[in-house]
Amino acid sequence: MLGFEIQREDILDDWHESTKVFRGSVEVKKQSEGGDLLLNIQLNHTTPECKKVANQFVDRIEKELLYKQVIAESEHGGKVLFDSFENADRVKFLEDLTSQHTDYIFYYQKLDDVSFQPDKEQKEFEDISKDANILEKDIDQYRFKGDLRKIISNKWKKIHPFIKVTRFLATYSVHYNQYEGSCKVSYEFSEYNKRKLENPEFGINIVKLTLKGATASDLDYVQNKILHEIELKKTELVKKYQKAVTQGQESESIESC
Repeated sequence: MLGFEIQREDILDDWHESTKVFRGSVEVKKQSEGGDLLLNIQLNHTTPECKKVANQFVDRIEKELLYKQVIAESEHGGKVLFDSFENADRVKFLEDLTSQHTDYIFYYQKLDDVSFQPDKEQKEFEDISKDANILEKDIDQYRFKGDLRKIISNKWKKIHPFIKVTRFLATYSVHYNQYEGSCKVSYEFSEYNKRKLENPEFGINIVKLTLKGATASDLDYVQNKILHEIELKKTELVKKYQKAVTQGQESESIESC
């Protein structure tokens, strides 16, 4: 693990300078899954500046590993990108990745929120735009009432090929030793709407983790355990749902916030 600090000078309204220090880290793990070499890169950051620095370290680490032939070069650096999936398969990927966690320490409870937009490039866009508007209203209605998975996976399955889903937010129960709590995780192509990028990278963000009575080290352990479990499931599901890739695109990487 590589930890770092950055210092930012802020000029306040009264022209006084305020110095703020932010911390971040990059953790690299090598593991094997089904004969494939997996490179798991976890980024922890609190500000956009930290994320920028962390990504620079990741680029340097990747170049060094490629140079030493520890990993094979692959398209997009092994990143999971928005266009890695057809529309319907992207929904299924996010749905399965969100819900298929039933370990005692980390157990799926419900789907809280879904972000999407109609795919205007589809010829059938005009035909399904009305359904997409109704789906959005259903999401607003059920967001505070229960599990959105029922209306996404069943009621509105017919329009999956015609929408671009960019984010799932889910709640889980958490149990560790004598502690109990909850966790919210966002699975997202996070830059899609912010910068209107054509092909943003997939990321996983633990929005909130509470474990009553647990120490800071316990929380760190549980968070890393959760991210590890999600990564294993993500690797499995990417292989299942992504578009066909050419030979040699074996190595995987992940950015988790």
